[in-house]
Amino acid sequence: MDSKRIKNIAQLVLKILVTLAAVYIVVSKIDLQKLWMHIKDINLIFLSLALLVFVVAKIIEALRLNNYYRSIGVYLSEWQNIRLYWLGLFYNLFLPGGISGDGYKVYWLKSKKEADLKKTIWATLINRLNGFLGILILVVVTAAMITPEYPYKSYVVALIPVLYFLFYLGVRLFFRDFIPILSKTTVQSVVIQIFQVACIHLLLIGMGSYEHPVNYWFIFLASSVAFVIPVTLGGFGSREVVFVFAADYLHVDVTAAIAMSLILYFIRALVSFAGVYYLMNPQRILQPRAPIFTEKQIPPRE
Repeated sequence: MDSKRIKNIAQLVLKILVTLAAVYIVVSKIDLQKLWMHIKDINLIFLSLALLVFVVAKIIEALRLNNYYRSIGVYLSEWQNIRLYWLGLFYNLFLPGGISGDGYKVYWLKSKKEADLKKTIWATLINRLNGFLGILILVVVTAAMITPEYPYKSYVVALIPVLYFLFYLGVRLFFRDFIPILSKTTVQSVVIQIFQVACIHLLLIGMGSYEHPVNYWFIFLASSVAFVIPVTLGGFGSREVVFVFAADYLHVDVTAAIAMSLILYFIRALVSFAGVYYLMNPQRILQPRAPIFTEKQIPPRE
């Protein structure tokens, strides 16, 4: 067994152990019967709307990534890129011990589009960092809105231009190719997080949890920082641990917050599982989008 395989197995075992520890911490702090009631009784209309909003957020994520690909001379149609992105979602969630979604996309672009390996890796990394910037910006915005008071609360939004400037400076110093799209992709990153917040807000309404919703928004966004750090299987448990430790300070119902997070996880799993179609049919990724009407089917004008 080669060293790389041993390393992958060790990482998988470590992720399993951390995931189990996170689950234990969460389960020991919540009312499981109340948790099940929140999940079981959620309004299906709001659940469906949350699912739709989540899908829109993922589509915008794919569009943002395609901007980075085009900056390095890799051209995919938006639909081809979305298909490849969805396959990456499947790899990220369902194959956490093997190749990641980002790694697969880099490999695919290298083999199918003869993309420069180094540039593609950097484009993927900067796209991730740009997404992280979007999370931080919304964390700052909601931090100024939460109900608990803390020093300099009214000035916290001043961190937003500082965050953007630091990101811009880093890209300008090391990755000048991406400067022309930076403002556009940053706006996309913020919009993505707004859709994510809308998604969890719909889940809260569906569960009947209306009190201090902005506190839930903040705790969700703050937990997203933990979620992007790959220490658990598919991110499972990392977000929930943050909820447990922050619930008392933010005056939120920890059981409702955990229920919201679990429902969101299963929404994410459902949406990501759609990528299995392109795992089974990889040739469909590059297939042009079929027209809605063929020439013979175009309806006559009235």
